[in-house]
Amino acid sequence: MRTILFPGHWLLLPVLLLISGWAQADWQLKSDKDGVQVFTRAVEGSAFKQVKLIAEFPGNRDAVLNAFGDGSVCADWVALCVESNVLEKIDDGEYIARAVLNFPWPFANRDVVFRRRTTDLDDGTLRITQFPEADYLPKQKQVRMLSENTYDFSSVDDNRLKVIWINHSNPGPGVPKGVFNGRIHRDLKKDLIALRELLENGT
Repeated sequence: MRTILFPGHWLLLPVLLLISGWAQADWQLKSDKDGVQVFTRAVEGSAFKQVKLIAEFPGNRDAVLNAFGDGSVCADWVALCVESNVLEKIDDGEYIARAVLNFPWPFANRDVVFRRRTTDLDDGTLRITQFPEADYLPKQKQVRMLSENTYDFSSVDDNRLKVIWINHSNPGPGVPKGVFNGRIHRDLKKDLIALRELLENGT
């Protein structure tokens, strides 16, 4: 997995290194139900666990890109997202955006500022990466959250995909690590199932 570091973001170096294979424990299978395998692992230097989800479902490259959207609005399958807007469009496959997340009571809402990049790998895999750009925009009224995601979509057959989604997030102050680690894999699984249903319905 590639790690991309941007000028002025050396403070994010620990977050970026952690998700990219540095000093990580072995994956532990958390659940294998509903057509989704969920794994978690501890990451040295971080209080928050990394999560990997694996699933197969109908779809193709164009359907996936349509489901992810262009950042101007929340993707329909991301449950916590209540607002999204593009801050800068780099090119057709890359942009910087901000999203607002509605965290459950009693926690304050979060926002994430991120760079999303779409890449076609040599083996035909569609890779969508999301890296923190927390310093791109001054902090707003929400708590600034850091989240890094890599989605790899590979073809199983003409209209069926395998997805591997790896996430590592730091929700920022105010959320106990036990609470966050106890639910992050469940929330991500719900989102992935929602994405699967969206693609199954052809929307």
